[in-house]
Amino acid sequence: MRDITIQPKKLIAFCLCYLALILLSALGLYLFFARLSAESLPLMLYVHYSVLFLTYLFSWIIIPFLTIRCVYFFVKMVRHGRREGVSAFSVKFFFNPINLLIFPSLLTENGRTYRRRCLVAGILFCLMLVVMWASTRLGSQLADQVNAPAVQSQQQLSD
Repeated sequence: MRDITIQPKKLIAFCLCYLALILLSALGLYLFFARLSAESLPLMLYVHYSVLFLTYLFSWIIIPFLTIRCVYFFVKMVRHGRREGVSAFSVKFFFNPINLLIFPSLLTENGRTYRRRCLVAGILFCLMLVVMWASTRLGSQLADQVNAPAVQSQQQLSD
């Protein structure tokens, strides 16, 4: 883990680009839906639903990319990053090549680079899963808030 360095400028730039793309897309969706029904939902609800939808959509686009990147660099690490004399299935890491991620001493300099890239892609993959989970939770809470007044009015009418 000591070989992994986080570059804050690149991380912040990626996050800001992602946020700008979502906000611009949300604005486009709002403008599209505002023409259809201007009185049905308030402005902020449109924006919330648009942002949640786009976050969920972009997460589905980014997750396969991160999965492929993680697997690609893991395979490169196992095939080309091992030191001489270290086999892919060895007693040193319990006959499991995934344990090469734990023992960087068995890797060459290129292997450590592949390991770092594989771990970063895996961590970002997990973060995107959390983002997807949070966006669905927030979306369901918003839907409950929107539907609550309608349910209450129906209950009052039935009483």
